[in-house]
Amino acid sequence: MQITINADFVSVISAIVAIIAMLISVSQTRIARKALRLSEAQEEQRKPNFEFSDILDCYVVNNISDNYVHFHFLVFCTNLSDKSMVVKNLTLTVMGDSSSIILHPVVNGVNSPVGLSIPANQSITEWIHFDLLREQYHSLKILNHVISIEDSFGNKREKTAIFIREELIQDGE
Repeated sequence: MQITINADFVSVISAIVAIIAMLISVSQTRIARKALRLSEAQEEQRKPNFEFSDILDCYVVNNISDNYVHFHFLVFCTNLSDKSMVVKNLTLTVMGDSSSIILHPVVNGVNSPVGLSIPANQSITEWIHFDLLREQYHSLKILNHVISIEDSFGNKREKTAIFIREELIQDGE
């Protein structure tokens, strides 16, 4: 019994092996690309990130006998990451016709929104209070109000409130 192997047979076998190796390599590349995307998505979830979803309610208390006008905002924030988030800075920019004023929240008792911690993957609803001098309130000709929240990692989100209810309180009422 004599086995004859010629060059054409070896070339065909080599080509088949090369094609199989290429298909395996392409398959491994696709699997590696999917693993990379999954790893990037997991890493993105770990990054500190939050969403300032909405201003649920807002109103101004304008008491004629008081030197200040009091702004009240009910905000809704969601921590989207796997780490706790701490509110580092919170401001209200009152934009007028020709100028604007930046206000910081008033501390009500022991409740202060600055330093507030939001647990991982959870939401909070919080009232935030600001005070503005009555003379400034009337001279600004207010167009809108922008609340800005910044976390301890430097992520900053803003929401604008254009219409705000005003409660006018006069003496004797």
